[in-house]
Amino acid sequence: MAAVKMKPKEKKPGTPPGERSLRNAAEKQIARTPKRSPELTKQTAEALIHDLQVHQIELEIQAEELRKSKLALEESRDKYLDQQEGIPVLSWRELALEESRDKYLDLYDFAPLGYLTLSDKTLITDVNLSGATLLGIERSKLLKAPFSKFVAEKDGDEWHWYFLNVLKQEEKQCCTLLLKRGDGSTFPARLESIRITGKSDALPMVKVAISDITDIRLAEEKLKESENFLSNIVEQIPDMIFVKDAQDLRFVRLNKAGEDLLGYSRTEMLGKNDYDLFPNDEAVFFTGNDRQVLLTNRLSDNPEEKISTRYKGERILHTKKIPIVDEKGVPQFLLGISEDITDRKRGEDALRETKDYLWNLIRYANVPIISWNPELTITEFNRAFEQLSGMTRDEVIGQSLTILFTDKTRENSMNLIRRALRGELLEIVEIPILSKSGETRIVQWNSANILDPAGKIIATIAQGQDITERKATDETIKRFGEILEREIAERTSGLTDISLSLMTEIDIRLDAEKQLTKSVGEKEVLLREVHHRVKNNLQIIISLVNLQMRKIDDPVLKQIMTETQNRVRAMSLVHEKLYRSESLSRIDFADYCRFLATQLMSYYSTDTRRVRLDFTLGKIMVDINTAVPLGLVMNELVSNALKHAFPDGRNGTISLSGGVEGDVITLVVRDNGVGMPADLDWKNTDTLGMRLITTLVDQVDGNIVLDQENGTAFTIVVKEKE
Repeated sequence: MAAVKMKPKEKKPGTPPGERSLRNAAEKQIARTPKRSPELTKQTAEALIHDLQVHQIELEIQAEELRKSKLALEESRDKYLDQQEGIPVLSWRELALEESRDKYLDLYDFAPLGYLTLSDKTLITDVNLSGATLLGIERSKLLKAPFSKFVAEKDGDEWHWYFLNVLKQEEKQCCTLLLKRGDGSTFPARLESIRITGKSDALPMVKVAISDITDIRLAEEKLKESENFLSNIVEQIPDMIFVKDAQDLRFVRLNKAGEDLLGYSRTEMLGKNDYDLFPNDEAVFFTGNDRQVLLTNRLSDNPEEKISTRYKGERILHTKKIPIVDEKGVPQFLLGISEDITDRKRGEDALRETKDYLWNLIRYANVPIISWNPELTITEFNRAFEQLSGMTRDEVIGQSLTILFTDKTRENSMNLIRRALRGELLEIVEIPILSKSGETRIVQWNSANILDPAGKIIATIAQGQDITERKATDETIKRFGEILEREIAERTSGLTDISLSLMTEIDIRLDAEKQLTKSVGEKEVLLREVHHRVKNNLQIIISLVNLQMRKIDDPVLKQIMTETQNRVRAMSLVHEKLYRSESLSRIDFADYCRFLATQLMSYYSTDTRRVRLDFTLGKIMVDINTAVPLGLVMNELVSNALKHAFPDGRNGTISLSGGVEGDVITLVVRDNGVGMPADLDWKNTDTLGMRLITTLVDQVDGNIVLDQENGTAFTIVVKEKE
């Protein structure tokens, strides 16, 4: 391909146009560039140095590529000129070479670092525009000047030995010196130098890159001031602040609040880990949590953790931990902040227990209770109200009170409620309630407003009594009374005295009959109510134990609390059977045993395809004094069989049999499981369950016998008391 011929550019003598234009542009750029503020930037000293090193390497790579391109282009040009002698025009390769040279000079002169070339005698043989600007002297005046002239006197010896070391080594060497500018001012600089050797007989040269680290020094001073400031803040913070190294989790920093809390001085704490300071179980927990934070590289928030202190006993802390990572994201330290919440936690627990107690009183009360806010929106609704209305608490909370009233009575009922909200005292009012099934119930209400400290009404609470049946009875009696009076008046119109005497006698007898009926009914209702309330109170105990178990982490203690719940539940079941039975003094114990065993199967999540229940119980009627202890005995025996008789997925059957013969009650609980250890003295064991069994059997003057053939069988014989 023929070379493209172009007319060469005319060049004036003296400084080449490209270089002169670049220098003029550089001088103008420097003049426009504002002085760098000494204020601390967001970058740390290490980050600034890193950025400068990266930029220097990029420039060196670009310079090397440009040098290679220049050599290649010069070689191509020479070959071309050899072939095209006598043609006084420039080829496109020469133009490209000229353009590349100009770009190289731009990069070299405008680099953020000062670049110098020194002879083996430290004379400056070449310097870029940035280097001349750093030293504050024109480039032409720098050439052939000794570099030591620009080194502060106090660093002269260090420069001398540094330069000798650079001449001896092939690797890049670095140092920090205080350099002088042409106007006599000084600045701290970082020097990176490397020896350059040419042909074997050529003298070595030294390439030097100079960076002004004034900002870095200022940043370091600011950083130190900031660290001192932060250190003072950390010391004044009332919460414990600690730092551990990521490798061995040893304490490397602790503030004064940490010393006061733990009872150890910093001298005692630093360099030690959790195992050196705390009980083993706490050390295992703390260390595991620390490792998890470092592994996930995320913030950990432990709302509650217990710690044993030196002088303050066990304390409860709210601790947050976060890893401190290096520039590569690798955790180097673990930072922790712990707030002592012991006193607050105790107060919260006491308040919660009181709140739960009051809530349970309302929730499980036997009378309907409801509350609403000033906007007439329902805010609370207890179980008795659920039974009255047929609606669940979740269905009505947040709904308007109007959903409880019939269309016919809604306006009047709401007016009464609004009057109460205005502060009018309504001690007893009758308001009909519409149930979910559409039935209207007459309820007698009394209410009270709840006020805030300023005396403003914030809620109203009301309790009611369902008087629907009583109202119907009163209406019936009234109607029959009117009929009776009318008939008597008609039949005795001629016998006034006799009629009056007869009516008086009838009234007396009716009153006596009413009183007798009322007395019997009230006693029966009262007795049922007693059993019902006992059952409800036992259910409250079960609920309270269940609430307490949520705060317990110890599985053994949880198991003990669960077994206690089952025992209370067994007693509660007796009272439930009594108030539901026709006879208020005796229950069908066979029916009780079936229900109890089925409930225990469900509680222990026993697979009914693996373990089967077999009932061969006759009708056994027992009074409450016998039912409660025998119920607890059956609870323990069936529970033991479910827990221990069929390990490792073994199949089997638990059978309950027995009956009544005369006044003797016989009960047998049998399983075909693995059986009890042959050497176990079951009557003298330390377990609570077995001790309960023997104690309760003795309580009802009964006997219990163990048969260990083909599994385990307990036979209980009790003589029914008159």
